[in-house]
Amino acid sequence: MDVSVMMRVVLSSAALVAGLYVILKHSYAADDKKWGYGIVGTVVGYWLRAAAKASTHTLRKASF
Repeated sequence: MDVSVMMRVVLSSAALVAGLYVILKHSYAADDKKWGYGIVGTVVGYWLRAAAKASTHTLRKASF
């Protein structure tokens, strides 16, 4: 596995765990939960965009 991909996975996982912790923990205020939702949405969007780019690149490469 490439080091840059591994770092992306590690940083995304850390951000996702932090966001989910804030969302699921009942002791945080509503504004803090908004931060948690924003972090989770950002991480999911980042990986969806990366997957879309990869599939588009594969499709362009396959077409003649």
